[in-house]
Amino acid sequence: MNITNKYDLPEVLVKFARAKNYNRGDAKLSVTQLINSPRIVALQERHHDEMEQDISDVLFSLLGTATHYVLEQYSEEEVITEQRYFHTINGWKISGAIDRQVKVNGGRVLEDWKVTSAYAAMSGKSEWEEQLNCYAYLVRVHGYAVVGLKINAIIRDWARRNAGKDGYPEAPIMQIDVPLWTFEEQENFIKQRIALHAATVMDDPPMCTPDERWMKPDQWAVIKVGNKRAFKVFLTEAEAQELVAQKSGFTIVHRPGQPTRCMSFCPVKQFCDYGSTLEESNEADSNSAG
Repeated sequence: MNITNKYDLPEVLVKFARAKNYNRGDAKLSVTQLINSPRIVALQERHHDEMEQDISDVLFSLLGTATHYVLEQYSEEEVITEQRYFHTINGWKISGAIDRQVKVNGGRVLEDWKVTSAYAAMSGKSEWEEQLNCYAYLVRVHGYAVVGLKINAIIRDWARRNAGKDGYPEAPIMQIDVPLWTFEEQENFIKQRIALHAATVMDDPPMCTPDERWMKPDQWAVIKVGNKRAFKVFLTEAEAQELVAQKSGFTIVHRPGQPTRCMSFCPVKQFCDYGSTLEESNEADSNSAG
């Protein structure tokens, strides 16, 4: 993958990004790939040499990498850092590198560090739970007990003025407990994910699911005539119509759901039929609006 620098940012960042050494070993899939969209993983593998990414789009990822370097240098003696495990299941070798394994009475607590948003830290993300439980499976098959899972979230957009309000983080870093599945649940999940990735070994991998596209639902905004901002937003048209029937001078605007990942965060959008069509449609809308 080629790293570009369209905003002429300090060259040291570009050098750091290009030197970033990720290696899943001889595994077929890493855990992060396993839980990712099979279509995205397949297209990344197929078009790796053609892909470009600007340094401005990976700054927070680089911050996460720098955090891992610090963890390796200064972790406590009873903590295992950046240990990679391998295991073959249903003929597929998977691997996962765990940020920290803290030795406690009865087993180990696995920790993963994330540079993330306050919203994500407050609401949690399903992929965090999936990732850590896959790591726990790898540790367990190697004979070690796992008694807990945690996310250490570094909150990139933390604002002191919001601290403590409605569950907002008190500090720009917080530790989040993650549910620990049974060994059987972990194994079944991994087998299901392997089956999905196995189905992508073809010229046209299956399209991403709505969840994988980070699809936002349709919304119906009730807006006072003459205003731009919504008075209230509903997930069903019926609810919006009920409110408008009770108030005069209001109208309803339908806001179609948007595939957030496809629009702004997909690394292989240009190689995906759905993503490239979406981009062309957005460009056409922009041109017609202009």
